[in-house]
Amino acid sequence: MGRTTRMLRKFKLLLKSTQRIRPIQLAIFDLDGTITYEDYWHKLHEELGTSAHSKIITDRYQNGGLSFKEWTMLEVQAWNGTPVHRIQTILDSIPYRAGAKETFTQLHNSKIRTIIVSAGLSLIADRVARQLGSELAIANELEINNGQLSGKVRINVTIDNKKEIIKQIASKLRIPLDAVALIGDSAADLPIKDCLRITYKPYHWSARQAANIVVEDDNLQALLPYLLPEQQKNS
Repeated sequence: MGRTTRMLRKFKLLLKSTQRIRPIQLAIFDLDGTITYEDYWHKLHEELGTSAHSKIITDRYQNGGLSFKEWTMLEVQAWNGTPVHRIQTILDSIPYRAGAKETFTQLHNSKIRTIIVSAGLSLIADRVARQLGSELAIANELEINNGQLSGKVRINVTIDNKKEIIKQIASKLRIPLDAVALIGDSAADLPIKDCLRITYKPYHWSARQAANIVVEDDNLQALLPYLLPEQQKNS
């Protein structure tokens, strides 16, 4: 019995539908909380001494006083003048979920394309994409002047525009939406009903409600039975 089959029996699963007419051709992953498991926003503020600032604006955001875009911009303002190499060093210390590299390798070996779409920072998303062999990462870009952060950020991804981004990606790659798998830990990562929607280690009930499949296993390879063609045939 292979490792993937054993893991399928171990993990906690909420299953609404696994019947796939079309094999998965593209897997679009969230990053923070999905591929990585340490909150790097918290880590950055902790290391840079800006945690108090972050708490104030995060409370405002969670209470409805700020939009996601406004929250992100205010978060980044606190790092104005910080050398980018210091930010990169902190982000490079953020660990992967167990099985992340093996999961991406098996997907690529099965000719399934992978893309990362994150409402976080491109400095970490780009690095993860390179290391895992994902062909593209879309995230928010810190503005850098003379090796230092300017305190500004280019917002490419929010919790509200992932649906549009995913549709644009699928259209550009000429992959039908029902051959796309979305993997993330929040409902915002799973915005299209035509796609296979897998929530991995969800932190809120809304993600469970939005998903076809819920995976709770600590190892990312637990996703593979729902993504690999040979596993789908046997499930």
